[in-house]
Amino acid sequence: VQNLIGQTRLSLNELVIEGLLLLKNNIGLTLQKPEVRFFDIYSQLDIGEDNNCAYSAAEAKAGVKAILQQKLSQGQI
Repeated sequence: VQNLIGQTRLSLNELVIEGLLLLKNNIGLTLQKPEVRFFDIYSQLDIGEDNNCAYSAAEAKAGVKAILQQKLSQGQI
C-alpha cells in the first residue's frame, strides 16, 4: 500500500476510492460468463479414433469422466 501511495501521491482514502471506482467500471468484465453450449464442449473432446468411443450410451457419464481424468493426468487439459 505504501508503494502505491508513493507512486500515485494519493492519500490512502483517495487510493481506496480510486480502486473502488476502477473495480466498479470493470466489474462487468470480470463477472460476465461466456456462453458455453454443451455441443461446444463435446466437440472439443477427443473420444477416440474416428469418433468411435469405447463407452456405450449407458456408460456415457462414466466414460466421459474416465476420458477427462486420463487427459488431466497426461497434462492435456
